[in-house]
Amino acid sequence: MSLIPTLKPWFGSFSFATAQTNQWRIGALTVSIQRHASEWQVCHLNTGATIDEQATIEVTENTSPLEEGAKCQRHAVAQSNQPLRVLPGLADRPVVTRPLIPFHLHPGQEVRLYVGTSIWLQIYAFESGPLLLDLPVQRPSDTWFGPSSREGEVCYAARTRAILDLQDLPLRTVRATTPVRIKNNGQTPLLLERLLLPIPHLSVFTTHDGRLWTEELSIHCDQEMRSAHLQIGKGAPAMAGTTQQLNPPRVLPERGVFTRALGAIFG
Repeated sequence: MSLIPTLKPWFGSFSFATAQTNQWRIGALTVSIQRHASEWQVCHLNTGATIDEQATIEVTENTSPLEEGAKCQRHAVAQSNQPLRVLPGLADRPVVTRPLIPFHLHPGQEVRLYVGTSIWLQIYAFESGPLLLDLPVQRPSDTWFGPSSREGEVCYAARTRAILDLQDLPLRTVRATTPVRIKNNGQTPLLLERLLLPIPHLSVFTTHDGRLWTEELSIHCDQEMRSAHLQIGKGAPAMAGTTQQLNPPRVLPERGVFTRALGAIFG
């Protein structure tokens, strides 16, 4: 049994011999993959324990399949001799993130927040699919975002430190970082207590050190403080440096700029 070094090598392409089982352990989630001549067997087990941003990630070769308590599936795939593809993905719903300490953005001021959100583990039988597994490393709690119980949408809830200084950004292993640039063009302070992030519309990028990034979001509040214009940047954010795109958006945005009521973004 050999231990593949991390941080970065936990995702990418992995070749399997027939009957070989490899295991991924990412924080509280453990996934085992076994290859057979015409199928993949996929088992996963989550202890439900809370994990932090520096959660341990291990990829172990030639292990035994998960058994007691694990959920297992069989996938008949004739092309299973091709390398397995493992990727980090993003949430399948918007994420409502709350700063640990709310803050005010005063008129004429602009701020850039660095917000981290949980990743999903996606496993493909080979480069172009089929998709064998798509589940969160740690499932966020559900929340409702909207002006009433009839108007709004089901989202995931998250907490963020809303880091302002890039130098303070930790090397996250189980979270993707989204830069959010907010400009207050109004005449009154804007209280940032919670923020709706269109996570399914974002891609996943990686850098040489294994950090995970998404595109930058730019939000400009109008002078009347009634609406906000949200724009998704093109490609990886400049501050990430040299990057490689790992995963495209789950949902392609219809246009580059979204205009929504202020409360539909900041709650």
